[in-house]
Amino acid sequence: MELIFAFVAGLLLGAGLMWLARGAIANAFSTLSAEALQRNNQAFLDLAKGALEKQQATAQGELEKRQQAIGELVTPIRASLEKFELQVQGVEKARIDAYATLFEQVRALGDGQG
Repeated sequence: MELIFAFVAGLLLGAGLMWLARGAIANAFSTLSAEALQRNNQAFLDLAKGALEKQQATAQGELEKRQQAIGELVTPIRASLEKFELQVQGVEKARIDAYATLFEQVRALGDGQG
């Protein structure tokens, strides 16, 4: 009987130790997996940040090239528009002078008839 009692006590003690060990193992696994996840997340963020910085630098370089190309296209157009504006100003001045002269001539005709 003592042997059965010792066997049952051993089983109970073994089951209790197994339950405690299972909790400790689960806790250790949980801690280790959380640490691994944190490291992986940080590594991913570092890689993503590096890729984003590289992409931004490339995009900035392309933007500067495009701005320069547009500037080179617009410069001749700007020069032509400035010449055109000067010509329009000259024509407008000539028109004003011509109308003023015409007005004076019409007034002189009116004064001469009246």
